[in-house]
Amino acid sequence: MNKKLRLGAVCAFTCLMLCAWAEPVLSDPAAMPLLSIRQKYFANCMRNIEHTTMGSNGSTSVESYITGLGGADAAIMQFEVDGKFDMFESWVGFSSHAPDSRICTFELWADNVLITKVGPLRAGDQPDILKANIKGAKMINLRMIPGKYNGTASAMWGDPKLLVGTEGTSAAESLVVHVNGELFQATPSKTDKGERINIPFPIKPGLQEYTVITNYNKKDGRVDIQYNPAKAVE
Repeated sequence: MNKKLRLGAVCAFTCLMLCAWAEPVLSDPAAMPLLSIRQKYFANCMRNIEHTTMGSNGSTSVESYITGLGGADAAIMQFEVDGKFDMFESWVGFSSHAPDSRICTFELWADNVLITKVGPLRAGDQPDILKANIKGAKMINLRMIPGKYNGTASAMWGDPKLLVGTEGTSAAESLVVHVNGELFQATPSKTDKGERINIPFPIKPGLQEYTVITNYNKKDGRVDIQYNPAKAVE
């Protein structure tokens, strides 16, 4: 789908509203705690099944979590899921007791492919939710990438879950968005005309013309967006 946009602006960045005209029908997915499965591999992290809190004020409570151990290396935990699940969901962020200097990016890989990521997040930020379509995946990897030395210490995947029964509806919960090759995660908001997401879109001062190409794969929960450099309109 091609759209020519004429945008006049005085700031460096704004958001392009991408509308995916669809009427999703949400199922009632069954959830299984990820930590009920034994990990296949782990490095620089540990798992715990106990109550703790996340966020600067401890507002998010979790009953199980994977936490990084710090240092210079990434924290990785791998699970064999054998293609049995449709979606993955987890809180991501830091323990409520983590020093403010910690910074970390959370990545979810499925069968050696980066599916989505959240971050970088800082200790003191409120935790975010990472959701991703893992339908058909045999193996998933949860990775915490330090933004600086010791960045994964007290970083956490909180209450990670595997979901089934979401076939055909994953895009209503979470989208993997690629904008000119850069990847991020977005959760659509519902409108009376369908779904809508915000995407980062660079603009230039003055009247400019852009060509935007979008490809929305609802089944896979993925949106590919490509825009060409702006041309001044005389």
